[in-house]
Amino acid sequence: MKEVAAVKGPCSSPVTVLEIRQTIKKLKNKKSAGYDQISNYMIKLLPPAYLEGLATCFNKWLEEGTFPDCWKIAR
Repeated sequence: MKEVAAVKGPCSSPVTVLEIRQTIKKLKNKKSAGYDQISNYMIKLLPPAYLEGLATCFNKWLEEGTFPDCWKIAR
């Protein structure tokens, strides 16, 4: 994972499950899947327990100032 500088401000507050749920609701179903082949439709089907796991991961990455290298890949 790549190190990035810590940010003070809006990103310094924890990501909540509610924020993730609201963001997922805004995703358009007809968009193509990304590099990971996961479509927006599939993301919308995630059970609540997975959203809790995502919030935990996002908060850890923000706290550490890192993010997965595979997220830097685009098509």
